Amino acid sequence: MSGMSILTLTLVVVLAAGLGLAAAVAGRLARGLRRAEAASARRLKLSLDMICVAGLDGRIRSVNPAFERALGYREEELFGRSLVDFVHPDDREPTEAGAAAIPSGVGPVRFQSRWFGKQGEVHWLDWRSATFPDEGLIYAVARDVTDRRELELELERLAQRDPLTGVFNRRRFDEELSVRLSDARRHRRGGALLLIDLDRFRSINDELGHAAGDLALCEVARVLDENTRGSDAVGRGFDGMVARVGGDEFAVLLAEAGPVEAAAVGERLVAALEATDLTVEGSPVPLAVSVGVAPFDARDARAEELLARADQAMYVVKAGGGGGAGQARVRDDRAGA
Repeated sequence: MSGMSILTLTLVVVLAAGLGLAAAVAGRLARGLRRAEAASARRLKLSLDMICVAGLDGRIRSVNPAFERALGYREEELFGRSLVDFVHPDDREPTEAGAAAIPSGVGPVRFQSRWFGKQGEVHWLDWRSATFPDEGLIYAVARDVTDRRELELELERLAQRDPLTGVFNRRRFDEELSVRLSDARRHRRGGALLLIDLDRFRSINDELGHAAGDLALCEVARVLDENTRGSDAVGRGFDGMVARVGGDEFAVLLAEAGPVEAAAVGERLVAALEATDLTVEGSPVPLAVSVGVAPFDARDARAEELLARADQAMYVVKAGGGGGAGQARVRDDRAGA
């Protein structure tokens, strides 16, 4: 064998060894990749969180089994659908705004939205999404926080609502009155405060019992609430907020109602309550009320003064026998304004 042949043979052996080593390395890498992919697939299947992959157009490419467990949808039912197709109508605008920020690639985006399940039930989902422009994909993880969200809403309701009647409580009323007066000063808008006291409430309690008194209060709250909504006949166009501010005393805040309109609403509330047929154990319970009406505008700065004016007007009506509405006097420093 010549020297050249020996050299050639040596090179072939070396190359073969190198190729064998490369093949072995490639094999190990491939097996490692397959193991990693299998582990990732197992984690996706076992994850309690809902994991979704979508295109930059917001259309779903794949989801993990948690979607079916939480919402009832199989992956094939979601494939190609837009994420916003399943969002509650009230949440679509903020969801679309959040989704529009995702493709920009400016870090993860977090937001909450309500989704409809397959059976029509509503789920609160807490989302965290990020985009990978090089892949042309959006990765999103959602957690069903319905129970937590409902608890938060219930706690918020309890903090703002009167436990007996369900209308707003005094604390929430004071906050809203402050906001409305501030808004009136800032935007030169008016409104009106109505204080409403249930006549003969002590007699109802004494003669028919406290259960009857509670029922009377609930009925007053219901009638006031139904008749001060913007879409109802009483106070049409003047969206009202109803609150229980004392034992037998309620307040109504009317937005953008002038003195004439506010007085008309007060009279109509009196009539609506008088027409209410409430009977307790066969005994009729009259729902006569005394209403004090105090319009306000940009010149009214203090809630205490406005409440005092409405309270005074209410007690003038009550002193005259009740069952009516009276308008508060204009402050002396505004009489000539």
